Amino acid sequence: MVGGRNRIETFDENKISNFFKEYKERKKIKAIFGTHDELIDFADKCLENIEPYEKDIIVNTCIEGVSLRQYSKMSGFSRDTVTKERKRILCMLAKFFNKAEVGK
Repeated sequence: MVGGRNRIETFDENKISNFFKEYKERKKIKAIFGTHDELIDFADKCLENIEPYEKDIIVNTCIEGVSLRQYSKMSGFSRDTVTKERKRILCMLAKFFNKAEVGK
């Protein structure tokens, strides 16, 4: 959950997916301006601690923008398998973000 003024934002699969689409840009801003970004720090911690194949799916399909079709060809897994795994991983990450109450 991310807390703001009188509101608490709950993460779900879609919000996490959208967050990772902005990940590279936010990481650049953090590096250039030296700003503190609690969500980026927590995302980095999550990516460091999930299984390598899970990280690979998220990095390629969410952060780098590789389509599910392209990733399935690269990995040798069916598109359905990649889609299901990506959904499972995003849901797991959403639980992590909610449990940690990042930004509160």
